[in-house]
Order: sequence, then C-alpha cells, then structure tokens
Amino acid sequence: MSRVNPVSQQALGCTPLAEIVCRPRAPTLVVCVDGRSPADNAAPLTAHAWHARVQLLRIAFSARPAQRLALCLDDPFDMSSALFAAWSAGKTPVVLPNALPQTRRDFAFAFDEAVDAETLACDAISHDAANAATQSETSTPHEALAASCQLIIYTSGSSGEPKAITKTLAQLDDEVQALHRHWGAQLQNALVVASVPCHHIYGLWFRVLWPLAAGVPFARHTFAEPSQAVAWRTWPAVVWIAGPAQLTRWPALLGVDVDISDSAGAWPDAPRLTFSSGGPLPADAALQCARLARVSRAAASVSDACAPVEVFGSTETGGIAWRQQDRTSQWTPFDDTTVRVSDHGALEIRSPRVNDGQWWPTDDGAIVNPDGSFVMTGRLDRTVKIEGKRVSLPAVEAALLRHAWVDDAATVVIAGRLAAAVVLSRAGRRAWREQSLGAVRTAMRNSLAETFDATLLPRRWRFLAALPLNDRGKRTAADVAALFSPASPWLPSVMGVRLNDTDEANGTGTLPDKARAVVLSLRVPPDLAHFEGHFPGLPLLPGVVLIDWATRFAAEHASADPALGAWVSAPNTLQQVKFSAPVLPGTRFDLSLTYDVSRCRVHYAYEGAKGTAATGYLAYPAPSASADVVAGDVPQ
Repeated sequence: MSRVNPVSQQALGCTPLAEIVCRPRAPTLVVCVDGRSPADNAAPLTAHAWHARVQLLRIAFSARPAQRLALCLDDPFDMSSALFAAWSAGKTPVVLPNALPQTRRDFAFAFDEAVDAETLACDAISHDAANAATQSETSTPHEALAASCQLIIYTSGSSGEPKAITKTLAQLDDEVQALHRHWGAQLQNALVVASVPCHHIYGLWFRVLWPLAAGVPFARHTFAEPSQAVAWRTWPAVVWIAGPAQLTRWPALLGVDVDISDSAGAWPDAPRLTFSSGGPLPADAALQCARLARVSRAAASVSDACAPVEVFGSTETGGIAWRQQDRTSQWTPFDDTTVRVSDHGALEIRSPRVNDGQWWPTDDGAIVNPDGSFVMTGRLDRTVKIEGKRVSLPAVEAALLRHAWVDDAATVVIAGRLAAAVVLSRAGRRAWREQSLGAVRTAMRNSLAETFDATLLPRRWRFLAALPLNDRGKRTAADVAALFSPASPWLPSVMGVRLNDTDEANGTGTLPDKARAVVLSLRVPPDLAHFEGHFPGLPLLPGVVLIDWATRFAAEHASADPALGAWVSAPNTLQQVKFSAPVLPGTRFDLSLTYDVSRCRVHYAYEGAKGTAATGYLAYPAPSASADVVAGDVPQ
C-alpha cells in the first residue's frame, strides 16, 4: 500500500481566514481526500479545485437576492467552499443544528434560502471536473475578506431553546490561530479525520477551518467505527477530531486488552493526536484511550501525555481551556484566556474571542487555582425545588461521584421527585454482584443522606453501563429522563445494566471473547399489557414472553459490539428451555445473558429472590463468510 506523501505540499504556518481566498497557494496543495480507501486518497481534491469551486459558487450566490444562506451540508468540502463563497459574495451564511429536512423546516424563520448538496450540484461543476480543470489561472478576488463578515450558528443552548450565535470572521480566525499556537506542530504531515459533523461549531473549527488555514488535508468521510480506520494507514500521521460518545465506545469495539505488557502496536491505526469536545469525557474513557494510544506507539515515553485533548468551551465563548486526563483533571486556560470566579461561584472568562475582550459570565461553577488552572464543579443553572426545598442537581451528582462505587451520575426531576442514573465503578459492580442491586441502591441513599434532607434524596434509580449521549456527545435532561419511562407497555422496566466483568474472568477484569455477558435488573410492571386476560383474577406472565425479552435484550446489547452483532439477530432454535417458577406482577429479577461466540448461542437465565424463574439457550445461524464485520471477529 503506497503512502501519500504531502510533505512538500503542505503550507507552513497558519493563513488568516480572511486571506485564504486571495493568498496564493500551490495548486497541488492537498485540501481534502475522501479518506475511505487508498484509491480515494490517490486522487485528492487540491487547492486548485477548492478555489475553482469557491469562485463558481461565489458567482452563483451573488446572482441571488437572498442574503441569509442556510448551509444544509454534511460534506466538509462542500461546507468549506460554500462558506467562503458566501462571504465572498457578501452574503451571511447560517449553520443549523443539522442538515436534516425537518430541521430546515423548523428553522425556516432563520434564513432566506437553503443551500444543500443538490443546490451545489446545480451551481458548480463537479469535484472531478474541478480537479481535471487546466492549471490556468482561475479568476480570484484579490482582496481579503472583511473581518466583519458574519456567520450565524444556531445551537440548542443550555435551556434547549434555539439560540442564534453570531460570529465574525475575526472571531473565527482568533480561534483558529489559538488552536494552531497550541497544537499546530502536531498537524505536520497529518490528515485530519473526524467523527463529528461539520455543522457543529466544534467540527467546523477543528475539522474544516483549522486544517484549511494550516494547509493540511481533511477527510471528507465521517469515521464512525474503528474498522474504518484502516484507511488512515495511507498517511504518515492522523489527527482525530472526536467526541465523548466515540471515545467512550471505540476502545471496547477495538477489542484490545491494553492492560497486558506485550500489546505494543495493538492498534496500528492509532492517531498521533486526538481531540474531544462537546461534553465531558469520563475519566475511565480518557485513561483507556491513553493506554491504548501508549501501547500502540513503540516510541511513546511514560512521561508522554497520550489521553485525548479535551477542549472545554461553547459556541458563544469558543475554546476556554483544555486538559489531558492522564496528566491532570484540571483545566488549563488557552494562552489568550483569563479566568476568575464570581461572588456566586460562576466561572467568568476574558478572551478576545467573546464579548469584545470583556469579562463574560458562564453558567458553570468552578474553583480557580493560584496558577490559573481550574476545576469544574457543575452547572449552576440546574437548581430545582422539591417539596419547597431548593437543591442543586450538580451538587447531588458531585456527592454521588465522591462515592467509591460510582463512576458517573446524572440527576433529573420526574413528577416532582428526584431521579438518579448511575454508572457503577468496578467496585460498585462487584458490590452488586456479591450483595444485590438493592443493597447498592441503599448504600447510595445513605451516602446522600449525610448531606441532603431526606425529602431531596432520589426516589428512582437506574444503574447503567453508560449514560446516554446524543450525536454531539452531550448529555441532555430529556435523554436521562427517558431512562425512567417505559419503553413499551409490553416490556419490563430496566432498573440496571451490568457487564459481567468478574475478576475471575481472565485476571484483568474483562471477559474473554468466548464468555461475554451482561446482567439486567428487571421489574415486571403490574400493568404490563401481557397480563391482560392471562389469567382473570390470577395474572401470570406467559413463559413465551420471557423468551421474547431475552431475545430482544440480547440483540440490543449485541448491537453495540460488532463481534456479537455479526450473528446475534433472530434465533433459529431454542434449546433446553425451562420454566421453573411463575412470574407475577411486580416481580423483580436479574436477567443474565451470556454470549457463546464459538457456538453462536446465548444463554439466558432469570433469577430472583425466590430462585430461578426460567433458563434456556437462544441459538443463531452462523454468519456468512461475507459478513461485513471487523477482521478476526467472525466466530471460529
């Protein structure tokens, strides 16, 4: 496999955004590659093609009466060329939360005309034609863009209401230059790849504007799974723009044991540098990524920071601070940013990228250290009233996180009562396994009772393998609240989920490939639809329902793991099915699902306080040899 060598093509330094359309660049400078295969990388989109596309779009946009152009584009090459073409044409580009048709309808008030991929296809020549164009001079503007050019970005905001944020070109450029001062050297000879959309401010800055200004190529394709990263090998190095959702999932999907000593080169596609933003990255995920990166780099020193670079900020403020959790959990402000804490405990920032360099208040609590670094203490605008008493949800979450059994926590108010969703630590999962989930729940309540009034303690609990994140890596109150709502009148309430990571499994706390398992704590609602008519006066759960639940939950858990998802779908055979005890309304039991990869079957067992209710095996057809799974994941 040949390796792309863009060394001689990449520009030095970081071009101001206002000068990108007018400053001469080598026509063969690589701007963008598809990124999915070596063949795609062999025919990259060049600076010549990008400039030609910008000028053609500028002419098309100039002929339109519309002033506010909504760029409904998922393709970063299209987004970058349309963005600069709009500015060059004197228009105001508008970026919506996503490029979906429904979003366009919902935000119709925000723009005069929408620009999508179909529009661009009509307004400009194809990318292939642009690359094949002659090397003759394309008519380009000879003046830099005005620093006052504006970009309007719509974000949900903290309140969940649509909020328009206006950024000038000067502010966008200040952000790009700040990124380049901190990490520009890491871009040398690299390809910038991303797992986040370019219509999010984080993706726009890191995935499009910074690489474009720095003269390094970015990949068009959005990378969603580790198996796609093999295409990265065609470049000397990769810088990965990711979010907490991807970074939490990828180490497990790679199936690499990073705790063993002889795993050097375990992930040959490990990026040179990884960025994360859009939400907090759990410490466990950050350290797992750091270990994975370190063992994959033969030259990595113990003193090297290998964790993802987390960038804290917002659409309004831009980047505020950064950290790498294998070195510190404290946040370090950007070199042009000063922080302080208000009398109310709120973090305030002063940066040239927000509020004309004046102090700007945030809704985040913080403790600032003498050296200027700081620790986040949670959102300050999440104070609620329960039975007439005020309580800070971040304070409850912080108290839970201080417990040795808790890795992550989120709280919401449901029907006037506090509800808590908790991710247990390894010690917490051991307590569940050796005692019971009820004992864990009691311990959590007792711990909180040392700080909070009894009326403020959570009345409802969920114990999960991970808290839900949306496609931007953010945790929303709506997603957390949904954990406490029945998914269907035909399904049980899921009180907890625990990966069966027994210490006896393989000595490292992780399961061997042939014994992957998950335990779900279930409650059978008294009003479950299955009880209707079965039987009048003596409701009993039909045994076939237990088989259906086992099938559903087995497939749901397997869908997050390519190795299991390759064969766990619909069973074709039931084996050794036993119903040992009746299941009544209100029954609580644990459903254990053990995946036997070698035999393509799943063992299920329902076990409650009164013993085993049902057991059996779900047998599945072996996957075909042509199944699209990660190499090595097909059962032997």
